[in-house]
Amino acid sequence: MSKEEDKQEIPDIIYDSITKTSYKKGRLTSNISPSAKQMIMLMLQSDPARRPKVQQLAQQDFMVNGYVPNALPVSCLTMAPRFDQVEKSMNRKPLTEVTNGEQMIVDSPLKVEIAGSAGLPHATTVTAFDANENALTLRRMLQDVLKSKPGRNCKFGDEMSDPAAQPLLWVSKWVDYSDKYGFGYQLCDESVGVMFNDTTKLILLPNGLNVHYIDKNGEESYMTVENYPKMHDKKMKLLSYFSRYMREHLLKAGGSAVRENDSLSRIPHLHQWCRSTSGVLMQLNNGTVQMNFGDHTKIMMCPLMAAISYIDEDKSFRTFRFSSIQKNGCSMGLYEKMRYAYDKLGVLMEQDPCDR
Repeated sequence: MSKEEDKQEIPDIIYDSITKTSYKKGRLTSNISPSAKQMIMLMLQSDPARRPKVQQLAQQDFMVNGYVPNALPVSCLTMAPRFDQVEKSMNRKPLTEVTNGEQMIVDSPLKVEIAGSAGLPHATTVTAFDANENALTLRRMLQDVLKSKPGRNCKFGDEMSDPAAQPLLWVSKWVDYSDKYGFGYQLCDESVGVMFNDTTKLILLPNGLNVHYIDKNGEESYMTVENYPKMHDKKMKLLSYFSRYMREHLLKAGGSAVRENDSLSRIPHLHQWCRSTSGVLMQLNNGTVQMNFGDHTKIMMCPLMAAISYIDEDKSFRTFRFSSIQKNGCSMGLYEKMRYAYDKLGVLMEQDPCDR
């Protein structure tokens, strides 16, 4: 493609920005490290002769120093990994050497020191979850599926399911105490969360020791059940109460289909929920939207995996790709649940966030 033809494919303002390397440097400082910023700016120089060669890039601080895990957890498909418990000062080998098969150097876990009541330790802000955009994407997917009129008067067994598209985590138990404190839930990996009425959140990890706190602005902090700031004393007691109540009184949904998480996994938390006469809708900040119905059936939908999991009246747990449902159909029970979910997502998107 010639330069003129290329230019016709790109809006003038974007083309001019590319050719003149005109960009706002401030945008490079919010979510990336100084070394990454420096490397990007070097590569974006307008004069090709001044741009570093690949061999030179391989020696940049961003490529040479810092932490590199041996592997990333599967949860990274939907959630950014955690790095709050690893040191960031140790060197590692250049990426080019790593890809040539040499053993990479990684640093050891860092013991988290709690800062007492003076403040929250290791506070980090992650990219904000766009609930409306997530719901809109999912609703469009459901619309495409429903247009194909997939409902069939027959049962669909395991032959049509796709376990690889199964959600990593879903809500296995929940209890609504929002008239006083908030909404409590347990995920399928045994982690427990509470979304308080003031929109702050506490999540107790599966090990029963580590706790994540998310404030009203989405800033995450990490502590333990034995060592935490005193200002969270009441909420920690409520978290313990919710956990004990669900453990002793509620049955676990879909308990046989749990995938393990590792220390780098970031536990998703409840972003919003709403109840109706038909059931409860819960949206996690990893993109999963779950609906529990009064007949004890459940659906878990993920726009990132483009799939839906269905726990039917027989407690069978199956996951179907939306593309597979469009091509091969689905049971009438699942079809009706998707229709309801489509309508409910529309209502949810129209509501004011303060009313949800």
